Amino acid sequence: ASLRFTGRQGMPSLAARIESAFDDAVKDAQRAAEFQALMSKADSIRDTVVAGCDKKRKKLSALRKEAKEAQGSGGLSEEEASRLTVRLDEADSALQQARRLRPVTGSLFIRLFLGSVNVKVSHEEDRKKLKEEYNKFKSRTNLLFILIPLSWAANIYLLSDWLSYTHWITVFGHIWLLYYYVTLALRENILRVNGSRIMSWWIVHHYISAAMSIVMLTWPFTSLHEELMPSFTVFFLSQAVVMQFQAFYQRRRHYSLVAQGKASQMDVTNPEGLREYNTTALLVVLVVLLMGTYCFELYLSYSMLHAAIYHPGLQLWRNPMFYKQELQVVFVGAAFAVLAVGNTISLVRTVSDKCVRGSGGAGGGSSRPADAPRPATPEAVADVAAAGSRSPSASPGVRHRSVAKQ
Repeated sequence: ASLRFTGRQGMPSLAARIESAFDDAVKDAQRAAEFQALMSKADSIRDTVVAGCDKKRKKLSALRKEAKEAQGSGGLSEEEASRLTVRLDEADSALQQARRLRPVTGSLFIRLFLGSVNVKVSHEEDRKKLKEEYNKFKSRTNLLFILIPLSWAANIYLLSDWLSYTHWITVFGHIWLLYYYVTLALRENILRVNGSRIMSWWIVHHYISAAMSIVMLTWPFTSLHEELMPSFTVFFLSQAVVMQFQAFYQRRRHYSLVAQGKASQMDVTNPEGLREYNTTALLVVLVVLLMGTYCFELYLSYSMLHAAIYHPGLQLWRNPMFYKQELQVVFVGAAFAVLAVGNTISLVRTVSDKCVRGSGGAGGGSSRPADAPRPATPEAVADVAAAGSRSPSASPGVRHRSVAKQ
């Protein structure tokens, strides 16, 4: 049959439908070309703006210095000098906005994985997508942080009696932990470049955690490893439970803060008070649990370092050329100590800062302005202490979440 004829009455011919599809494809190609042209123009404008920022900032600094000298010599009145200073501050703020367009390759950690590429995302929706994917990654992996210690417990108390070799279960757990910590650190570095307020300690925390996972993978299945593994398993399992508890609270809290305008969509956590929720007792319990986990970390550190010195199977003080598993014990024990101390300092500093801000405006009278800062309360302190934990305490199987930056 000829293509001029229709297959069914009232339907366009095959040729007409093909021509219509061709026209649509050409229009889409034209729109794509227009988009590429606009993107090239936007990149050119960005490069032009960014290129002049440094010179303009130096010019502003010189003008600021000149204005101060003129004021000191009497060439400018106090009122005029104040007005010019305000204008210089406004110009500096405008340049800060322009500098945000500068392409950023991120930290050395990012460059090791991605190379020297721009990881700054310009589109607002894409930045939000980065944050959403970060949260999805943590949510989707939460269950594994319960299953892994449970598999270790099953290995220790059940499977080891039935099977001749089960160390692969522990190795698999450490491989997954290494993947998790590296992925989390990479995502957090990129989020920070794009405006997320992530405390530097937590990124360093993940670096240490990843290094611990690597070292644990090299630790042979020795008698000392067998002795310490139950403690690791208990710690990891308890941390997984606390992590689930904290994750629920943080989601509720962050949604409320965003609605109040006290946090942005890009913030991972933000411990500005959530006094609407009557959860003070719950948060106090959470703070106590966090401090308990830090003490547990110190205990594990002490156990490993003590074993490195006094365990009969180890000889720490012999010739280093003959070291085997001694180095793993020493490194992991020292890393546990660093994590425990760093987590505790972060918690104390966050709570202290909140207390100072809370009591900073309460003067010595019985009355104070309605908008003055409220004094620190147990609720405020507990809210800060429990707010941020986003970092797992890496270890032979420990995921620890603690307090984050405000």
